[in-house]
Amino acid sequence: MLKKVQNLKMFLLLILLSLLPIQVWADGNIKKLDLNKDGTIDRIEYYKNKELIQLDEDRNNDGKVDNKTYYNKNGYMRISMQDTNFNGKFDRKVSEKIISMGKVQIKYEVDKNQDGKFEIKYFETANINQKLNGNCIRVLTQHKLNRFISDSLQATAAANKGFLQTNFGYKIDMKCLDQWGMDFPKTVKDTMGQGLQCFMDLDKKLGEKSIVSGALRNSRDLLNLLSKNNVTLVCSEQDYDWDGTAGHASTGPGHPIEKPPANHPYVSLNPKGPESKQAPNEEESLELKKTIFHEQLHNLGFRHNHSIEYPYACEDCCFKDSNSDNEAVEKASCKICTGNYSNETDLKYIEDFVAYTKASYRSSRGTSAVVRYMKENPNDLYSLSMLAWSTSGVFSSVGTQLAKIIEKETSPLPENVKANLEKARYYNTSKGEKSGEVIAQVYYSLYYLKDPDKAVKLLEDNKEKMKAEIEKLQAKDDDQYIGNELSQHLDNLVYDLWVNKYGDEEEKTGSSRRAYIIYTYLNDNK
Repeated sequence: MLKKVQNLKMFLLLILLSLLPIQVWADGNIKKLDLNKDGTIDRIEYYKNKELIQLDEDRNNDGKVDNKTYYNKNGYMRISMQDTNFNGKFDRKVSEKIISMGKVQIKYEVDKNQDGKFEIKYFETANINQKLNGNCIRVLTQHKLNRFISDSLQATAAANKGFLQTNFGYKIDMKCLDQWGMDFPKTVKDTMGQGLQCFMDLDKKLGEKSIVSGALRNSRDLLNLLSKNNVTLVCSEQDYDWDGTAGHASTGPGHPIEKPPANHPYVSLNPKGPESKQAPNEEESLELKKTIFHEQLHNLGFRHNHSIEYPYACEDCCFKDSNSDNEAVEKASCKICTGNYSNETDLKYIEDFVAYTKASYRSSRGTSAVVRYMKENPNDLYSLSMLAWSTSGVFSSVGTQLAKIIEKETSPLPENVKANLEKARYYNTSKGEKSGEVIAQVYYSLYYLKDPDKAVKLLEDNKEKMKAEIEKLQAKDDDQYIGNELSQHLDNLVYDLWVNKYGDEEEKTGSSRRAYIIYTYLNDNK
């Protein structure tokens, strides 16, 4: 199909028509859609002056709206209301506000007892701009340039202040062509074509018309984004820390690029670019496509550690490395990319995501997802065992120590819990065990027992010993990864205690104030 379609704009239109056979305009501002072609409306889009201001979704196909998202004038999510158990009551609210240049505060509120009041509340902070870590992309071979195309693009770009305006959704920095060659616009076009085709194939393989897959929803959102023809793709941003970063992108307004100027939505690629200009080989072309597609998904509002992890998962699923033999990553990533999850705390998503992060060596992201689930589901033993699995590894003794605590404190253990604890014990290291044991106890006290005072007391009593042990490990080449892993766990726990104001921060004994003191101690001289 891709070979037959020469123009991506036409390709996007064909996809749109195939994805949305039922499309009803209730009036000039309301669009009702049947994404999965089952004859039932599952998505309603509300517009004002052609801008999306509200999105209603039915994610379990029962004919009722269970997810409402409200946007500001820039198409940026402000509030999401969710019915997580599909009983007709909105029991979860996620709201965002910009608190500083480049930073957003996310507030989570949960009504567990369905009484109309949100008794669970917590906060997280996130970067508006999201980056993809990786080696700088290098190109090694030579492309033949088409002089006619080159002259035409140069003339067009000169009239648009150094940017090439395409007819498939992008305004491309001419520096991208200087670095990657005149085929760069075609690479971008092919990337989005391949990604959207992958989404269509995933949805088709699912074979269940009773749900709307994540691939189908994201296809629709990408099509909406590209139809506006205003995604800026930059290759010459200088005022950014590019060390170890292949690219970054905006998830909403509030953090524009100054040189060259770019507002949300934008994707910025490492300006150091290839070592040999205009000559990507097959391997580097693949990495370039993966980076563009990954970052493009951030433009839909997905953030690492704060949303369903579509950027990494769909990158791994849709842009496979022919030299890779990691079937576990492929299977797990495609499962997430296709998944019909109610939100990022859907237990099915947590299970799938931890499996994916373990297979792809991104365990810390899995840990963050489990912790968020536990905040909203107190005293849940199964999720605690998931936490043990996610915190285990060749460089971490935390998971094994947490497994020991669970086995000691709980009896009898359900079979699904036993299975997770067995996986947590698969890898183990004797180095850093003392710090690992304390960190495991803090995880248990804070997120399972919901006892912040006990968690802070553990940290206060052991902070000197843990800091010394971790610094000693970090000083040795062979042990630095173990030290770094323990340090990351510790920082995350203390920071969460501080930011989420566990206890009364106005009192000297308040957990938040005490956690802040620990945080400054641990990060002294860093």
